[in-house]
Amino acid sequence: MKVKANAIAATLAGDTSLPPTYDIDSMRKDLRLMLSEAREGGFPLPVAQTLLAAFGEASEAGWGKRDCAFIPAFWAKRAPAV
Repeated sequence: MKVKANAIAATLAGDTSLPPTYDIDSMRKDLRLMLSEAREGGFPLPVAQTLLAAFGEASEAGWGKRDCAFIPAFWAKRAPAV
């Protein structure tokens, strides 16, 4: 969190200029590998599975090449207005 805190705050404030250092699609790839290894070892990883689904939604919405710091901003845009 320390590494990405400023970037997350900037994206939540609407800054879209953040260059990707580790994009959403790369995170999806790594999560798929992690889940595959866990399955082979007989270890369920429900949080990782849920995270993969969340990153998948962002990627399908066209956010795949954005930095992972954009995930909170993606979810904030999806949240219903209160």
